[in-house]
Amino acid sequence: MAMELALDEGGWSQPLLDRLVNARPSRCAGAGGRGTAAERMAKMLFKI
Repeated sequence: MAMELALDEGGWSQPLLDRLVNARPSRCAGAGGRGTAAERMAKMLFKI
């Protein structure tokens, strides 16, 4: 429900929704353990 309330259909940028979705630790296919999207992206970029 919180994510539904964070959606601003009138705008292109969705900072509140982005924060709710990407700041929470979660599991991701192909990545071991839990982490945030930003942490996983940083690890991938560090490798290249």
